[in-house]
Amino acid sequence: MNKKKRIVPFIKYIITLFFAVALASEGFGEGKIQLDEKGKLFSIAQSLEFRKRPYIKEDESFCKSFLGALKAKREIEFIEPIIRTDDYNDPRLQTYLGKCPKLHLNKSVAFEPRIWEYAKTLPEEERERLGTVTFTNMDFRLYHVDVDNNPKNGKEYLFYGGGGFSPRLNMAASFTNYLLVDFEKCEIKGSGQVRDTVNYLTKKPTGDYNFVIRFRGKTYILELDYYPNEDSYYVPLYEWRIAKINKKLSAFLLCSYESQKPEKGGNKK
Repeated sequence: MNKKKRIVPFIKYIITLFFAVALASEGFGEGKIQLDEKGKLFSIAQSLEFRKRPYIKEDESFCKSFLGALKAKREIEFIEPIIRTDDYNDPRLQTYLGKCPKLHLNKSVAFEPRIWEYAKTLPEEERERLGTVTFTNMDFRLYHVDVDNNPKNGKEYLFYGGGGFSPRLNMAASFTNYLLVDFEKCEIKGSGQVRDTVNYLTKKPTGDYNFVIRFRGKTYILELDYYPNEDSYYVPLYEWRIAKINKKLSAFLLCSYESQKPEKGGNKK
C-alpha cells in the first residue's frame, strides 16, 4: 500500500498544463453536499490547531479567525456544485462541456520542470510524450461561483474531476485539479491542485475531501486530508490569486491546520 506523504503540491515538483487533446469516465452522485463529508469536517475541526509553517507566508490572525469560524459553524458558506456526477458524458455536464469540444477537462499532462524547459519549445501535439498523462474518471463537479472575487464580472465556472489514473504508469493519481473554465472563449483561466477524492483502482473514496467555500466575501478551497500512517488530519485552506509563472489564477496555500489523535500511553508529538 502506498503511504501518503505530506506534500504541498503547487508548483513545487511539477508543472501541470492542460491541453485540448482527446479521451474520455461508486459514486458521489449529485445533489447537496453529502452529510458525511461536511459532518466529518465539522467533527475534526473541533480538534484542529493552527500550524505556522516557516516556508509559507501566512496571515496568522486571519487563519486563527477562520479556524474559530469553522469550529463554530458560522460565516462559512459551502458552495453546492450545480452538477455532480460520476459520468463525464452526463448530458447535464455536456451541456457546458459541449460548448468547447476541443477542451477535454478530464485530461491533464504534467511535466517535471527540467523537462518542461525543453518540452515548451515543441509543438503542442509533440509535448505529451514527454509528460505524464492523467485522466479523471468520477466525482465530476461543476460550480458557478465568483472565483476571482470580482462581482463586476460575474461568476465563473469551476470544474473538478476525481478518480485520477495514469495509463502510462498504471497508477491511481494522488492529486487532481480544480479548473477555472471560460466556456465562452473555451479557455482554462486557472487551476488548483488537491488530493484525489477517489482511488481509481479500488473505486473507493480515499478519505480525502475538498470543498468550495465562501468566507467574508471571498472564495476559497478547503481540504480535509487524512494520513492513516500518522493517524492525523491535515486541513489546508487555499486562496485564489494570480501566479507569477503563468499569470493565471491559481490556488495557493493560505492557512494550514492539523489534528492528531493521542497515542496509547501518551500524546503524539
